[in-house]
Amino acid sequence: MALTGWPPDQCARFLSSQFELQKRHYDQHFGPEGHSIVELDRQPVGRLWLHDDDKRRLIVDISLMADARGRGLGASLIRKTLAQARRNGHPCVRLHVLSNNPGAMRLYQRIGFTVVGAEGAHLRMEWRPIS
Repeated sequence: MALTGWPPDQCARFLSSQFELQKRHYDQHFGPEGHSIVELDRQPVGRLWLHDDDKRRLIVDISLMADARGRGLGASLIRKTLAQARRNGHPCVRLHVLSNNPGAMRLYQRIGFTVVGAEGAHLRMEWRPIS
C-alpha cells in the first residue's frame, strides 16, 4: 500500500472494503462454515477457509501474517487439511495460487501438490492421496 502514496486512513478504508468484498464472495460461493482464524500462542496470525463437496476439498484461502510465516505453521495447517480429507474420503484437495508467488508454490509442491491447470493469474493445484 505504500506504493499508492495514499494517507493511512485511505489505505485502511480501501483494505477494509476489499476484505468485506472478498468475505461476501466467499460466503456466497462457499458458505461461512469453512472459515477459521489461525492462532499462534493465542494470538490471531491468519486464516484458513475450506470448502468440501462430493468431489474434493478446496482450500479456498490460507493466509498468514508476515511475522507468522517461515515457522512451519502453513505446512502444518495444510498437512492437517490433507489428513482430514483422506479420513473423509475426498479423492483430492485443490487450491489456487498466484503464479507470481514462488514461495507458496514451493511449499505446495513440497507437500505433494501438482499444477493441473491455469485460471487467469492463478495456477490450479491438486493433491491426491496415495492409494
